[in-house]
Amino acid sequence: MVFEHRERVYYSDTDAEGIAYHKAYFDWAEHARSEILLRYNPETVKTGGAVVPVITHIEISYYNPAHLDDEIVVRSEAAETKRFSACVKQEIFSGDSLLASLDVKFAFINSQTMRPELIPDRFLAALKGESV
Repeated sequence: MVFEHRERVYYSDTDAEGIAYHKAYFDWAEHARSEILLRYNPETVKTGGAVVPVITHIEISYYNPAHLDDEIVVRSEAAETKRFSACVKQEIFSGDSLLASLDVKFAFINSQTMRPELIPDRFLAALKGESV
């Protein structure tokens, strides 16, 4: 299942030339992952739940720059899901132009013990494209 999250490029995302900083792409991808989590496992985010996601590996490739006031779309899709970790492929577009792609591996941990936890069932089902 592909999730789409829309954003706009703001002044705070750009340099004096109006070109997005490399860090902005990480932020936009994080916003998209947060929206997925809010939609399918809101108790984790809204209550500061005991089981929280953590990034264990992230890789990014840049292709084209984003510019001030561009509307961008972040497309996220599960590449691999396991019970304790998942990999998500994210692509950032402006119109038909691919700006960047990210491969993100994450796991869930217990925020009290800092030990690995099973990925919450609803979130895992959403990543797999199953109805939740």
